[in-house]
Amino acid sequence: MCAAPLDQEPSIKGGPYSQGIYKVRKGEGCFGFVTVTDEGDNIAVSYSGRNNKNEEKISLKFTVPATNHVGHDT
Repeated sequence: MCAAPLDQEPSIKGGPYSQGIYKVRKGEGCFGFVTVTDEGDNIAVSYSGRNNKNEEKISLKFTVPATNHVGHDT
């Protein structure tokens, strides 16, 4: 997950990206907002790519199982 700079002209770097890209328009600042929620048995992750008007332009949501790793407390 990555996002464009809010206050600078963006450029596309890296890739390919599994969810594609949103090409920022000239003068449009963008940022990424990530939410991670511990649901007990699962960890839910939500990414929202937004512009300077707080409009969502691209998103990704997924859930992974929360497992105990050897050597870590529960």
